[in-house]
Amino acid sequence: MKVEQRSKPIFSIVICTYNRFDFLESCLESIRFQLDKNIEILIIDNFGDKILEEYVSSLSKNIENIFYIFEKNKGLSFARNKGFMVAKSDWILYLDDDTIIYPEFILRVKELIKWNIYDCVGGMYYAKYKKERPKWIPEEHGTNKLFSAHLSECPYYIPHGCVVLYRKAYLIMLNGFSIDFGMKGKEFGYAEETELQYRLEKVGGKIGFDPELKVGHFIHEDRLTPFNMIKLNYALGRGHRFDCKFSVWKRFKLLVFSFVGLFVKRIPEALFKLIFFKHYYWQRAIIYIFGPTSYHLGRL
Repeated sequence: MKVEQRSKPIFSIVICTYNRFDFLESCLESIRFQLDKNIEILIIDNFGDKILEEYVSSLSKNIENIFYIFEKNKGLSFARNKGFMVAKSDWILYLDDDTIIYPEFILRVKELIKWNIYDCVGGMYYAKYKKERPKWIPEEHGTNKLFSAHLSECPYYIPHGCVVLYRKAYLIMLNGFSIDFGMKGKEFGYAEETELQYRLEKVGGKIGFDPELKVGHFIHEDRLTPFNMIKLNYALGRGHRFDCKFSVWKRFKLLVFSFVGLFVKRIPEALFKLIFFKHYYWQRAIIYIFGPTSYHLGRL
């Protein structure tokens, strides 16, 4: 691919993927009818999928600015960094491969760029399921909390990586995403975007939240087990270790308090609810009991 021969688009959509062709196909189908020639799509393959490469090649016959790029270094941060480094625009929109954009989404991105208020803008994502949501999973699971009903400034930890727009100049200034964070293949890892936004805020970048920047975000069936959700809590805590407000000693004390709370509060409370609450399921009890301690263990 001869990147230097491409004309400069308004913004670049970067979608990083690792062996999830079925999800990516749905994502691209939701995007393709909102596109125009002033937008480019970069598919960063971190797995090496020949079927995916052929699929993107077939799409390029009808979509002018879609490109397949292979990133050999395994890790989401490597893939995200490859995306902004080869992008031709001044704005980078990251979407997860398991998202589906809402109507008028692309138009909203263009408006955000035109208004030029923020250097980073996060959006709203809503949980979607390939199959029926398990009855023990809360209805709000997988949907982020509405920070504000209108476009507004927000702290660094509000935008999430499944839908976030960056001014490329800041990605260059900050050397992109730290390779110490994020997914590595199928190994759970998080907070690569949060850590980047932490640094972005420190150097004076302005961060915003836009509730009109909407996507659906698929919840993966294999993650819907108590054991995997506890592992996710651990990975999330490990991802949040960059926040230097808490010393190692402080984090250790929080872990100890969480461990004490497991016996003093969470186990008795969960048992009470299991006995007396009809729709309180054992899976929720397991996650409630062990999730916080797992998070603090990862944080340490």
